[in-house]
Amino acid sequence: MNNNGLNNRQLSSGNSTPTNRKITATSSVPLLSNMDQ
Repeated sequence: MNNNGLNNRQLSSGNSTPTNRKITATSSVPLLSNMDQ
């Protein structure tokens, strides 16, 4: 799952679409919390 999050970040960086940015931003929050756990 962590790898998927990183890949999503890279994709969002390549794509300048606001929708993708929002999705990655929201998905990055739970991913960070999971890493803390």
